[in-house]
Amino acid sequence: MVLMDDLIHVAWLLAGILVAFTVVMTMVAYTVLAERRVLGFIQGRLGPNRVYSVRLLSGAGHRHDCRADDDRGLPFRARDTPANYQ
Repeated sequence: MVLMDDLIHVAWLLAGILVAFTVVMTMVAYTVLAERRVLGFIQGRLGPNRVYSVRLLSGAGHRHDCRADDDRGLPFRARDTPANYQ
């Protein structure tokens, strides 16, 4: 009978830990979401799931336009490898 009481106690303990973990992880997820929304509002951007109507009509997305700008500066970037690297 003592072994059964111990198993029930461990089961309740594990269930409590699981519930607490779930609550904390849910709070973290909603806190991150709220932070991202507030920072997006402060920066004046719509966010990744919103699109300007002009961008829809342009054919190419904004992400492709920025990538072309980044690739032009690639040959002029400083080398990040050590001098003795072959």
